[in-house]
Amino acid sequence: MNTAAAVAQALAEAGIQKAFGLPGGEVLVLIDELRKAGIDFVLMRHEANAGIAAAVYGKLTRQLGVVIATLGPGAANLLLPVANAYLDAEPLLAITAQLPDDSPGTHTHQLLPLHETFRPMCRVVEKITQTNAREVVGKALSACMDRPYGVSYLTLSAKEALKPLLTNGGRFGDGPPTAPMANPASRAADLRSRCAMAQRPLVLIGLGVDANRAAPLRRWLDQWQLPFAVTPKVKGIVDETSPNFVGVISGMAADGLMVDALKAADLLIGFGLDPVEIDKTWHAELPIQWVLETRNAANAMPEGAQLVNHLALLEELMEGRPPTTWGRPFASFQQQRTDLLKGSAGAPHAMWPGDLIRALADAVPSDTIVTTDVGSHKYL
Repeated sequence: MNTAAAVAQALAEAGIQKAFGLPGGEVLVLIDELRKAGIDFVLMRHEANAGIAAAVYGKLTRQLGVVIATLGPGAANLLLPVANAYLDAEPLLAITAQLPDDSPGTHTHQLLPLHETFRPMCRVVEKITQTNAREVVGKALSACMDRPYGVSYLTLSAKEALKPLLTNGGRFGDGPPTAPMANPASRAADLRSRCAMAQRPLVLIGLGVDANRAAPLRRWLDQWQLPFAVTPKVKGIVDETSPNFVGVISGMAADGLMVDALKAADLLIGFGLDPVEIDKTWHAELPIQWVLETRNAANAMPEGAQLVNHLALLEELMEGRPPTTWGRPFASFQQQRTDLLKGSAGAPHAMWPGDLIRALADAVPSDTIVTTDVGSHKYL
């Protein structure tokens, strides 16, 4: 088994089914080994497109996205998707070629400092060799899938790819222990008390919520009949047809109205809320009760916030009856939002993106996955 085959085998064992990329000659051996291992290689027209496609595919299939590129400028083209995945907390593994270590010092054709370039945005940046292939790939996979999800970057030279594997290595462990978590029962009691005193509570749901484990959150919102809003990247994990759905925060469409709703609330609960999606500063200006299970995408924490296990917290919150009832404290904002997104505030006899979105929503099943380009209509 050569080094490239070991890389492909490690990816296949991790459940990877597709890799995206635009190849150069330096990565053809790896691509061939990927296919032998049962991993489809999806050819793209540009490295940036490949990286974005890999991240989106991984997000939609709830697994790691993998992108392959050549060395030099081809690898540099991955800066866009790597930066995007870093900020959006999407799991992405980028593997590119690089010149062999024994290349002449004067041979600088397509030579760029790739490790140094990608390191600020990546959790693992390593060179794959015949002695560390399985260990390094395992380490990168583990780092990418550790929440909040992130990016790793590996290089493999064409020469090293053909070398026989010298050791199978070991699987990379789960890494260092996480920081101490808050006591779920104490945190739940505090939130219950705050909700009991509030007249206009609003739960703000963000990227920090694990979409694979969102069912308890939906049950809590339904059991307590709490008003809630979402950020764009988590649309779909809660029921937006609920009468308690207030809207999308940090969108372009109706964002001014949503900020007014936030200011009208007397209790804001940031459940997994990550400021990386927010283009305004209200998250630092308004008092928010942060309910975070992981640090945010930029590895930062709001001042005074403490991590807590979401599942354990929700179990505690759903013990017993809701502390009170709130009715529809944001009904006026919801009606204004509905009117605005129906185009009632726009020019008469004109079509705008909301019309198209509504037509699609009426025509397709509710669980249909829809992708859009970057624009205000994606926030509807």
